[in-house]
Amino acid sequence: MRIRPTQPYMANRGLSAARPGPSVLSPSAPPIGDRSHILNINAAEMPSNVSAAFQSLLEEIGRLKQELEISKRRVTELEKLADTDSFLPVLNRRAFLRELSRFLAFAERYGILGTLLYFDLNGMKRVNDELGHEAGDGLLQHFTQLLLRNVRDSDVLARLGGDEFGIILAQTHQALAEEKAKDLLWQMEQEPFHWKDQLIPISCAIGIHQFSELNSADQALAEADKAMYKEKKRIYASR
Repeated sequence: MRIRPTQPYMANRGLSAARPGPSVLSPSAPPIGDRSHILNINAAEMPSNVSAAFQSLLEEIGRLKQELEISKRRVTELEKLADTDSFLPVLNRRAFLRELSRFLAFAERYGILGTLLYFDLNGMKRVNDELGHEAGDGLLQHFTQLLLRNVRDSDVLARLGGDEFGIILAQTHQALAEEKAKDLLWQMEQEPFHWKDQLIPISCAIGIHQFSELNSADQALAEADKAMYKEKKRIYASR
């Protein structure tokens, strides 16, 4: 899911948000790092010890600003790591539940529809047992890339644990979600997993739940999980 920056909301309280406050420096003042002038005063007119103290202070401010920017970038990196699955390039369960809570809040406030798809990848145990965990990891990566290629930027994809995945389909009702699930199953048939000299078909059970403002994130996910297990039983019963 791509997160696009939004313009900050500022209430009109009779003050212009765009109007700059008074500046210490005059419009014609030289850059703050200019050593010949400090606060629009010629440094040559200052006592040497005062000038040196000002210059030291300005250098310290510059250093602190650089450290602050580095810290901000580091926090952003750590937040991204905390939200990303430890193995796959998608969100983890914690981040998925947070995003689902946001979608539910929008559903409550604006009546925007949304649907959950809950995936359980079939055959992972057999692949791990017969071909090894390296092959199992490859299958997970292949499946993840297939999903990433077939979801919109506005949708949210996450690994919920093991071989289970979830997708939040934004502004999508039940019937459209069912069509999307069918399309994804067709894509899986068209893109089997190649492992060395073997071709491994991909299939999964998909649970679908159209959530509403009445759901909490945990409840919505539990309903989608329940629908997935119901579909899994139907698949096994038909074999």
